[in-house]
Amino acid sequence: MREAGQTFLHEHEHRTFPDHQPPESRRFLRVMTYNVHTCVGMDGRLSPRRIARVIAQSGADVIALQELDAHRGRTNHEDQSHAIARHLEMDYHFYPAWQVEEGK
Repeated sequence: MREAGQTFLHEHEHRTFPDHQPPESRRFLRVMTYNVHTCVGMDGRLSPRRIARVIAQSGADVIALQELDAHRGRTNHEDQSHAIARHLEMDYHFYPAWQVEEGK
């Protein structure tokens, strides 16, 4: 997130926004954090694609996701961060909190 924010700010560092400029003409970086609970919805359905739709609707530029699985049996051995990024056509970086046998 830090790197994405710095890149965004660097691209816009030479622009100034006088106090009298209307807010809608300003450029903002929208950041989202989302605990996806292994992509299982309240209906018990596993669906990274559905999570991607929710994220897309947010309009966020940078998204930090928690509780993703990668190669775990309980989520069909799918790399959920990769699947969500693919649906959103975004780059991603996955940093597992721990590793359990073959999954992260």
